[in-house]
Amino acid sequence: MASNLSQGDKEFVFRIAPNSPIKRHPNSTTLEGIFECQAEEAAELEQLGLNTDDLYDASLISRGLTRGFTVTVAITEEANLGLAGVNKQSTGLLLTDPLGNVYKITTQHAGDHR
Repeated sequence: MASNLSQGDKEFVFRIAPNSPIKRHPNSTTLEGIFECQAEEAAELEQLGLNTDDLYDASLISRGLTRGFTVTVAITEEANLGLAGVNKQSTGLLLTDPLGNVYKITTQHAGDHR
């Protein structure tokens, strides 16, 4: 998956979603309010030249957002990327390193997270 993604063989579009709505409503089962940023999140996105209203494609992930690491998480299941999305049992994500290499990671959550 990583090589296909970095070579542009996979086509998909996505929107940037901040962390704060997930933290405020951890048990939500809808995407309502998912793109609403707090002031500090909006400032950080603006500094990176990103906006929650815009659509982005795979080139943003494969080249990396900055000279650091980038993490991409699917809020809902994303079959084309093989990401399970965020749920109580696991989280699927993509990690991009400063060289543009993409790694698919799945975390397994242990215990009761209420």
